[in-house]
Amino acid sequence: MEKPDKRRLKMCIFLGTNLTMSRGTEVAALQMAKNVPKDVFELTIVQTDYLPWKPMTNVNNIQKYLNGVKLITAKSVQKNSRFFRVINKIRYSNKYFAWLLGPVTGTIGRLYWLRTNRRIVNEINNSDIIYIVDNNLIRFIKPQKRSLVIGSTQQKKLDNRFRFIRLRYRRFDGFHFLTESMRDAAIIHRRFDFVLPNGVDTKIFKPALKANKRPIRILFVSAIEKSKGITKLFDVWDMLQKENLELHIVGRGSMEDFVKKRIHKNVVYHGALTGKKLASIYRNCDIFVYPTSGETFGIVAIEALASGNFVVASDVLYGVFNEFERLGMLEYVRNEPQYIKESILKAMNLVRDKNFNKIRRRAYAIIKQKYDWDRIAKTLFVKLYKSYEEKNGGL
Repeated sequence: MEKPDKRRLKMCIFLGTNLTMSRGTEVAALQMAKNVPKDVFELTIVQTDYLPWKPMTNVNNIQKYLNGVKLITAKSVQKNSRFFRVINKIRYSNKYFAWLLGPVTGTIGRLYWLRTNRRIVNEINNSDIIYIVDNNLIRFIKPQKRSLVIGSTQQKKLDNRFRFIRLRYRRFDGFHFLTESMRDAAIIHRRFDFVLPNGVDTKIFKPALKANKRPIRILFVSAIEKSKGITKLFDVWDMLQKENLELHIVGRGSMEDFVKKRIHKNVVYHGALTGKKLASIYRNCDIFVYPTSGETFGIVAIEALASGNFVVASDVLYGVFNEFERLGMLEYVRNEPQYIKESILKAMNLVRDKNFNKIRRRAYAIIKQKYDWDRIAKTLFVKLYKSYEEKNGGL
């Protein structure tokens, strides 16, 4: 990737969330910011001010990644419009209301956003490259003809059975698919599609030798939400013999009180952790359980694998980490308590086996080669630069 003669390319990452939530999509955006080649790209991140629950990290930690990157916060309808909140509350009070009022709340939200954030909309529209994390945000912008507009599968797959998305997404020039299986299953394709996984910071997420004399530690890291499987996790926990077994939970969400009520001598709730503190928890645990019912990639799973954890993964992730399944570091399971319990019992024997350390080291070597954020980000920016150049017939 050569530096353009005239100017840097203006690139915008358009988020529908707030970076302090520090979930998979926000982590990916921050790693892009950290690794952007600043001599080639002038990067702006547009986030929202809406926080559905307490943030996972603070603004000071976010700023560490944003050296030379512009951060703009848009006003959200959820936080700033009382009328919208009332309508939305009525919408979710009844399944029929949800169906009837869905288009109404969508229209209100769009009109409010466009009116309140005009300057931000203009900045996004005038970008050379627009990377949209939530593809539905395309309805808020009208990019320039020269702009390269890339959607992603960071939040949702493109295998929706409703064909109207082909019309809604007609302004995309390409999609960033996180796996080959997502691209194969997609019902919409564009000229500049590419496949590239999310990554992990292998400098801090790495395995360590495990002490055999301590209890086996089961780990859950995610938003504390039903959709991520927190209630299912405790259903499984209730089925297990607790002797020489610990459960560690990291995250924040609307169900924090549910978790706090279950704290016991062998159930530890760590709250929100990021960076080296989070990596330390991973390293000191043995089995990572992720009973999510809605996920496209699961950065937490690759962090767990890099840290030497055996991963019990929901079958909704099938096809994402197949090489680690073949290696013996991961098992996809039917997302029901009995099947998850059986997988954990098998894993408990496996992680105590001396030969498992060799498997851990092999898994880390694969991750360092294929999933390291420095490599992933470099590849991403090269692809975006070349795609923009090709669309516009050279710079």
